[in-house]
Amino acid sequence: MCVEEEDQEIKTKFEILKAPQYLVVEVEIFNEEGTLKVLPFQVAETIDLSSFYSKRVVGGYGTYELQSMAVAVGDLPTGYYETFAARKQGEDKTWYKFTKDTYEEVEQEDVMDEGHHAQLLFYKLV
Repeated sequence: MCVEEEDQEIKTKFEILKAPQYLVVEVEIFNEEGTLKVLPFQVAETIDLSSFYSKRVVGGYGTYELQSMAVAVGDLPTGYYETFAARKQGEDKTWYKFTKDTYEEVEQEDVMDEGHHAQLLFYKLV
């Protein structure tokens, strides 16, 4: 039997009961012409998602720390990516920049400055 109802509002609900260990954020950085857009925001070093989790969440509560990011350099189709990645030892965190030919240690401020061209951001639950 099929029942038809007009203007019926459907409500859905879901709960996240366990925070995932990793969070991957993809950002659209190219416009329709294939040229790089400058993003109108600053990449966050930490993201607190605790307000989105159920009160019954198991384990961590959704605070994530930036671990690495892929940054676009140039336009389509000739552009390429550079990667920034952190190495954490105890409380110390060292950032590295990887290009197609080499890598070097960089300051955290340099990483955040490059964030306006980030296409992939990788966060880890802390």
